[in-house]
Amino acid sequence: MVVGGTAREALDKRENDHRHASVEASLTHYSASTGVDFSMYGLDESIERASTNGNQRAKPVTLRQIIDQTVLGCRMRAIVGSGRSTGGSPESLSF
Repeated sequence: MVVGGTAREALDKRENDHRHASVEASLTHYSASTGVDFSMYGLDESIERASTNGNQRAKPVTLRQIIDQTVLGCRMRAIVGSGRSTGGSPESLSF
């Protein structure tokens, strides 16, 4: 979750985080978790559904989509916005 005083501030924070993140480390972690060898695919090449113990995707994705979603180390899409738009103050959220 990336929270800012405004939605724009939160997006700026997320962009800054992305500039400092390691794409290679993210893909290595995701590859190890799913059992899919991403070295065989180009950035925009469709990765067909792979059914492994760590991967049960419903539709094909590209490496670019995986990078956008996982570059910060989590396979869940980040929630980005102001405190109000993300459901209240971060202190009120339980994990």
